[in-house]
Amino acid sequence: MSPTDDASGAAPATGTDPAPAEPLLTVQGLRKSFGDHEVLRTIDLTVHRGQVLALIGPSGSG
Repeated sequence: MSPTDDASGAAPATGTDPAPAEPLLTVQGLRKSFGDHEVLRTIDLTVHRGQVLALIGPSGSG
């Protein structure tokens, strides 16, 4: 099932544009440091229902 599939099996309404969904998560200006080593600098992101997000570092770890 894709994030856009309706689990109820109902047909989508026609002739109407759904209102944009409110984000599940909004982050602005995120920063993270380990001592003097800054690893994230001013990260802004918005995640909506059905989206998947991963932060992956240079070594492949997240």
